Amino acid sequence: FGVSRGALYIKDLVEDPPDLQLPLRPDFLHPPEDVQPFNEVGAYSGGADDVEEVDGQPPDLMHRLKLIVERASLARGACLVQLWMPVHDDKYETVLVTYDFRHRRQLPFACRGFPGPLVSFRNASCRFAFNGAQKNREVVSGLPGRVWQMGSPESTPNVGLYTYSEYPRTNAATACDVRGSVALPLYYTQEQAAGNQVQAVLEVVQLCEELYPNELISRVAKVVGQEGLMSRCRTVAPQRQLAVHGQHAIFCSDAMTTLRKVCNFHSLPFAQIWRKDGDQLFTSDAPFVVLQNLGWAYRMACCQRPLQVSEGLVGQVARTRKSTWCPDVRQLSSVSFPYKHWAQVLGLRGFCVIVMRSALTGEDYFIEMALPPEIGLREQQAKLLQEVSQTFEVVQTGSVYIEHSFINSRGVNSPLDPVPKGMLSELLDDHANLPSISS
Repeated sequence: FGVSRGALYIKDLVEDPPDLQLPLRPDFLHPPEDVQPFNEVGAYSGGADDVEEVDGQPPDLMHRLKLIVERASLARGACLVQLWMPVHDDKYETVLVTYDFRHRRQLPFACRGFPGPLVSFRNASCRFAFNGAQKNREVVSGLPGRVWQMGSPESTPNVGLYTYSEYPRTNAATACDVRGSVALPLYYTQEQAAGNQVQAVLEVVQLCEELYPNELISRVAKVVGQEGLMSRCRTVAPQRQLAVHGQHAIFCSDAMTTLRKVCNFHSLPFAQIWRKDGDQLFTSDAPFVVLQNLGWAYRMACCQRPLQVSEGLVGQVARTRKSTWCPDVRQLSSVSFPYKHWAQVLGLRGFCVIVMRSALTGEDYFIEMALPPEIGLREQQAKLLQEVSQTFEVVQTGSVYIEHSFINSRGVNSPLDPVPKGMLSELLDDHANLPSISS
């Protein structure tokens, strides 16, 4: 493997060392030697069936993977579906490739619809390799590497919104007019799925933007299951104990009433509540309010992919128990703020996350609010948040209690304590500083 600006490429398929941050060289779009011709239905596919079997893997594995790729390509009118699989390297440990350079043959892939630019992007992808080892920080992971490491799907409405370090194929995507993309982890056995031991990554690439990836991810995961393999539409939802289920329902009703009043009064595009379970944060079964259509795509993306406690503004608040605000999420990386691309496409900029507790269970919740897109100046947002703070104090009902921090000068707040006056005052005092988010 060679390295260019932190990205791996396959030396055998590249004539001279490239600079991957410059416009893509034409040789990257040329096909490898084993490319097959178009078939009679306008689809373009490849991949050898005669791959050596590995202990612990199902028989005829590569044939099944090829069928999965071909059937998954039917999920959209024009798309490229390709498989990324691991190879071991003494220097870089686990490396993901979509071209078997050691045997000079394609791994399973399929193109449908408008194959010209998709085939060119496929040819470029064959020349890339991605880091699958979390501890190897010398080279970037890219989209396939992140899915391999995290064991959860990743999607974007437009790959052009990634930075180079997040998506080294940016120039290839620009040259081929590639936009929407989703990638899913694959498991060959139940044991691997239970232990989140990813065995391969399936990537779907489109020429159009994909604002609602949930349906596509679900369809592809269903195809995977039909061949006896496993994927993950989303991280497994937590199981709630029956003893607190009724209390949770009461809290959700009170929280929904509170959110609706705040959003309506201040014309907030949407607000949603996250809750923590172990090391993950979920919003799919929690209250939310969407007042403007632009909030639906963001909401659905959040439901599809739970957050780790180390990710995003919500993760920061979950760790610190202190409300936070970012006037412009476009300044954050997509690794630190996983839903950044949806915010960009939808024109959302300012986001605020505050702490909420249930008086019934003492459970922690976190309210994520999008500020109106037309309010872009920091001073305007700060004024709005002061008003939102006052509104929360007035309209909160029943079991809902809003806090800016569990720790104050008097010690630890009780969930039954009165709502602290000016819950965002400390937050707004520091509004000149963007929150620091660890990736």
